[in-house]
Amino acid sequence: MLILPALLALASSGGQAAKSYPPVDRASWIPDAMAWDASPVDLSYLNHKPAGRHGFVRAKGDRLVFSDGTPIRFWGGNLAAYALFSDKEALRRQARRIAQMGFNLMRIHHHDSMGWVSPTVIDKNRDDSRHFDREGLDKIDWLVKCLKDEGVYVWLDLNVGRKLKPGDQVGSGYDEVAAAGGEVKGFNYLNPRVQELMWEFDRNYLNHVNPYTKLAYKDDAAIMGLLVTNENDVTHHFGNMFLPDK
Repeated sequence: MLILPALLALASSGGQAAKSYPPVDRASWIPDAMAWDASPVDLSYLNHKPAGRHGFVRAKGDRLVFSDGTPIRFWGGNLAAYALFSDKEALRRQARRIAQMGFNLMRIHHHDSMGWVSPTVIDKNRDDSRHFDREGLDKIDWLVKCLKDEGVYVWLDLNVGRKLKPGDQVGSGYDEVAAAGGEVKGFNYLNPRVQELMWEFDRNYLNHVNPYTKLAYKDDAAIMGLLVTNENDVTHHFGNMFLPDK
């Protein structure tokens, strides 16, 4: 479903890509070919339920296995930004649809992107970025619960788009952070206070008890993995910030 618009954009660009594809005839396209809350197939029987039933995931050689020895392969995708904070009934139905379409893993992404997503898990009404937004976190908790019930495991991102504020008390380095939009990326390699703030969020997030599962995220085997920080490497995205002319 997502490939077609991309190919259409390429074909209509007038550039080299347009020579690779024939003219697009939309007359034969079927509108609403896939419902937003249903699937034309139901592969949900492939998932064991609830997710986490066999224990935590670990590496064993070149395989992933659960703590009881059961092997596992994941077929996953992203749930990002506004999709995370939808109406609760819509989230429940989407979790069901995700399982029907054959997925057993979803990544929770852009949960903290304060610059363009509202709400997020971080309360944007404060002078710092150190407090959870109750509404935003409640939606994440509910989504995790719904995915878990459908046998869909969860990959949690810990840092994607959090923006630091004056109340975070970064100190003498805050002007540079603010000039870069407030995000921690790159600065966390050099600024101990930025590191402390990231660790603080990680502790609070992973120790938070989901009221719908009665488990902290760190204790829930349905959470199969964590991403510590997104697109924040020194070899490509932010390494050039360390150069003298930056």
